[in-house]
Amino acid sequence: MVFSIELAIQVPEYEVDGFLMFDQKIKGSYLFKDTITIQATPTTDEEDTQYSIKYGFDSKTPLRATKSLIPDITDIGLQFAIPLDSLTTPGFKGTLLLRAKAWS
Repeated sequence: MVFSIELAIQVPEYEVDGFLMFDQKIKGSYLFKDTITIQATPTTDEEDTQYSIKYGFDSKTPLRATKSLIPDITDIGLQFAIPLDSLTTPGFKGTLLLRAKAWS
């Protein structure tokens, strides 16, 4: 299964009511904006079905999932974390946490 997530983190739009700014409105800018492609491929072992998880950022590898992840197996299913970092100042750093469970 392959899917993508478009993630954008934006500073809020604000107004400046000051002497030098002439009461202008400042449009918010993005701290982070990218599309993340995620690929989950089942790999069958003798005992259990596991998944190979890969991801990639369109800004670096368009439409390709090139970085591997090892999912955590929890009581309810699979969980995996994708690290996020804008590498800018001001910027954003965090983790996108995704969980998958069996359809009920």
